[in-house]
Amino acid sequence: FPIIFRERSGEKLMPWTAGKSMMGGHIDSLRNPLSLVKDLLKGFSVLPTLSAAIFILAAFIGSGISSVFLPVLYINNLGWEPDIYSQIIGMPGTMVEFCGALLGGYLADRIGKRKIIAAGYGAYGLLAITFGIFSDYWTNSFVSTTYLIINQGCISFGTVAVFSLFMQISWTRAAATMFTSYMAMANLSTIMGTRLAGRLDDILSYNSIFVLVGLVSILPLGLLVLINPDRMIKLK
Repeated sequence: FPIIFRERSGEKLMPWTAGKSMMGGHIDSLRNPLSLVKDLLKGFSVLPTLSAAIFILAAFIGSGISSVFLPVLYINNLGWEPDIYSQIIGMPGTMVEFCGALLGGYLADRIGKRKIIAAGYGAYGLLAITFGIFSDYWTNSFVSTTYLIINQGCISFGTVAVFSLFMQISWTRAAATMFTSYMAMANLSTIMGTRLAGRLDDILSYNSIFVLVGLVSILPLGLLVLINPDRMIKLK
């Protein structure tokens, strides 16, 4: 589907159609892969970017664990109907998530990206810990519904600032590849959480699992002190 759009006026739609190629006579724009790897290694060789890589590898483990246990807890243990669970996640949950992302992006430009990341993920972690501690109230529909709606909003509030900060610290000629690497690490972090959830199921109770989710989400925030975008501006 994307191939039916032209990026520039007068560009060929297909090799055999009218128009002209936007590539020059030489293929100088294609870089040596080894040069790309070299720039990528250089990009991760400084403390802020290396700390950012460690941070993002750890930051999404908690939400990965939670994503496995939440539907099981609500449907199997709390007796929610699957369609009710999906409706709460899909309607008010998505709206809060969307509003959280908008608010997080707006405030990140005003008061600082790292502060918003700490606020979003810190709130998510504290919310998960509180939810785990007060497990006796899970049968209260107001408590369980509120947690289900708000927790994703906290994540989106912080995640939009993560994207903004990591774009800012990506540098060298491989900046785009570097940012893509960060996003791949975020996906890997979530996968690590979902894989870990299978092991935790036989070891911990549900309330202990949510306390663990909160702790795992809060602990990486200490690395934000090392992710200084001002230092990256000097390097650029």
